[in-house]
Amino acid sequence: MPPRAWRWLLGVLIWTVLALLSASQWAVSLAADGKPVVWGPLLVNRLADWYSCGVFTPLFFWLVRRYPIDRQRWLRRLPMYLGVAALLTPLKFAIHRGVMVGLLGVNFPPLSAMLTHAFISENIAFWCVIAAVHALVFHQRVREREAMTARLQVRLSEAQLDALTARLHPHFLFNTLQGVSTLVYRDPAAADAMLGHLSTLLRQALARGQGHEVPLGEELALLDHYLAIVQARFGERVRVRRTIDDAALPVLVPRLL
Repeated sequence: MPPRAWRWLLGVLIWTVLALLSASQWAVSLAADGKPVVWGPLLVNRLADWYSCGVFTPLFFWLVRRYPIDRQRWLRRLPMYLGVAALLTPLKFAIHRGVMVGLLGVNFPPLSAMLTHAFISENIAFWCVIAAVHALVFHQRVREREAMTARLQVRLSEAQLDALTARLHPHFLFNTLQGVSTLVYRDPAAADAMLGHLSTLLRQALARGQGHEVPLGEELALLDHYLAIVQARFGERVRVRRTIDDAALPVLVPRLL
């Protein structure tokens, strides 16, 4: 299921749970007053009440994304949200009453009476929705900024790695070729092996599409080619001692560490 569909489903579920909780509260209140609890009409009434409020949720998300109440502009935008909540309250009551009277034929109070008795409480409900939507949108923006910061850090690390590689390659390459030229007449087999190690090393070091991190075992395999070239150049003057735990080989390390 697409993420957008999941969000719609979650929104409907939240409003349904609120309606069921409201119905439970009404049932307890009716039972305490000694009145019968008829669950069918009660559930329909509560669902119509809460769904007629929840139907404006997409509008609130659009408003908050476009006109958020932030630190710089809250003084201008707060009256706008007050006006929106005040305008939507009669429309919400009209939808609720239309469902109960028009679709179900229930004897329901007139719209004026509903506004007189619950205008403030419905405005408070709308403001709770607006606050919740602000929290969700701001949280989403914080996560997006964190993801963007992480991507920028990776790009910076890759740029630094490329710069390091660009500086190291000419120096290492020239020294290695000088060593090959020295060996090519004296020890052709050693010169040929040195060129093979150099080819493998440069091919892997210059390969694009590799991750920023590689397993330690892969990095050590690349290092073996480098050490083979160095030992071919300097012979017995180079001594290598390895102390490597096998359990560490799968661990990820920065490439060309």
